[in-house]
Amino acid sequence: MEACLALFDPAAQVKVPPDTYRGAMQIRGWLSYLAANHFAAEPGLRHLAGNTVTWPAEVRSDQLARLGLSTAVGEATLVVHGGTISAHTFVLDRDSANIYGPSDVFRTADGQLVSYRDVVGAEPGAGPFFDLGGQPVTIRTGL
Repeated sequence: MEACLALFDPAAQVKVPPDTYRGAMQIRGWLSYLAANHFAAEPGLRHLAGNTVTWPAEVRSDQLARLGLSTAVGEATLVVHGGTISAHTFVLDRDSANIYGPSDVFRTADGQLVSYRDVVGAEPGAGPFFDLGGQPVTIRTGL
């Protein structure tokens, strides 16, 4: 755990919408969660632009399995400054983004908080809705 945490700048930010983790204490908690849930990622080809690296990734974890998903796919972005990670973001692609549940909270286009039930029960064409990380939400039924 400490070796992983040492890769991050003490003021780093990790964003996995809808969650954001800032600083060593929150990032340590996130890393502990990943370890406890047997998180694994299969990275694709990396693209380097200055101090930023992006790559597609397929991820697996016990949490995804509990949601009935074997894998989820998204794109990772890593920003490095001074030899340490200053920012890391992982955003699910549209086809994998439906891993929201009844305890999740979203925002309307005007910033109003709404519940999962409000989003699922919305009239067709209502929205758009966004997760707390600002990413558009697509809820698919029948998983």
